[in-house]
Amino acid sequence: MMSKVTDKSFKISFSIARVISGEATVAERRTVDEWLVVSEENKRLFERLQDEKELVRKIELYRTIDKRMAFKEFLREKERMEKVRRQRRINRIFRYAAILLIPLLVGGIYMLQQSFSGDEVMQVASAIAHGDKRAVLRLSDGSAIELGKDNVVLSERNGTMISNRNSGELVYQGTTGGEDAKVIYNTLEIPANGEFFMQLADGSKVWLGACSKLKYPVAFNGKTREIYLEGEAFFEVAKNPDKPFIVKTKGFGVRALGTSFNVMSYMDETFAHTTLKTGKVEVTTREQEKVVLTPGQQAYYSEHGVNVREVDVEVYIAWMGNTFKFDKENIDVILRKIARWYNVHIFYMNENLKNYHFKGTLPKYTDIHDVLELLEQTTNIKFEIKGNTVIVMQDLTRSNH
Repeated sequence: MMSKVTDKSFKISFSIARVISGEATVAERRTVDEWLVVSEENKRLFERLQDEKELVRKIELYRTIDKRMAFKEFLREKERMEKVRRQRRINRIFRYAAILLIPLLVGGIYMLQQSFSGDEVMQVASAIAHGDKRAVLRLSDGSAIELGKDNVVLSERNGTMISNRNSGELVYQGTTGGEDAKVIYNTLEIPANGEFFMQLADGSKVWLGACSKLKYPVAFNGKTREIYLEGEAFFEVAKNPDKPFIVKTKGFGVRALGTSFNVMSYMDETFAHTTLKTGKVEVTTREQEKVVLTPGQQAYYSEHGVNVREVDVEVYIAWMGNTFKFDKENIDVILRKIARWYNVHIFYMNENLKNYHFKGTLPKYTDIHDVLELLEQTTNIKFEIKGNTVIVMQDLTRSNH
């Protein structure tokens, strides 16, 4: 059943559309008059809705919407919202319903929803923060420790000391058992809106990006040093010719002795890659394809196999510092990285907008509005933030230029 708030919104929006089209009943006109006296903002909104150019713009906007995708998103959102508080469910469902009803109400619901919740939306949008040092450490006994910038000292069952320094650095120090010693694993999970640095027991250094997970032994006792990655990480491997360092992902493994390289392998991406900065690595796919990389090369893995190409390494490791760099990257890939870093959702009004590309540098530790504005300046797309969702739409003021 529709809530009273949502029902009222639809009633007012429908009445506005009827007034503008000249088909309103006396009751509908009274509804609009009562709404107009509530605030000056409502009056300004009504004037904009009567503006012929504004109506044309709304109609053109509707034509760019992928209606099937919008409706599917609406249904998915409705199903998800059954599990959360009723009011939150209604607000978010209403947002997607509004997208579908733009032509029916001549833009009324879409614009009206903005005026009803404008202040609330601005408060939520301003609360979207960039990522910071945060992680969850899962010990061998199953316990979970939240890590940030506070000092934490722990110990594992084999005596390995684990310390989290106040700069957000996780360091392992401990004994090395024989090859037959039982392997004890820890897992470091980086949530959306997070990043972290750690030093493994062998001295190897790892930088982990948002939405990443690394499973590793607290001590490397065997003939190899094997770890398991989901997400993105940069490695500076401590030299040990007798113990190859192996990073395993869903699609391939990377074997190194003493080198530095970046690995990107997210579950929600259709591709993955290993980029070599120094030294030499061997990449072996699950199909048993093998390639050897030298500095400046990248092994790009997809459903078509593995391909070696020359790249600007800085583009693929800049994320460890203060920026994100892209070289003619697909906007869909860029926005997924932004979504992980700012912990937001991305919604496309038209799937074709994913075909845009961007080359340049985006700041990491800044307001999300600044980042999106930079993307707007170089493409024919624009963004709107609604709560925790970034809506991607075509910029009709530029697309005809």
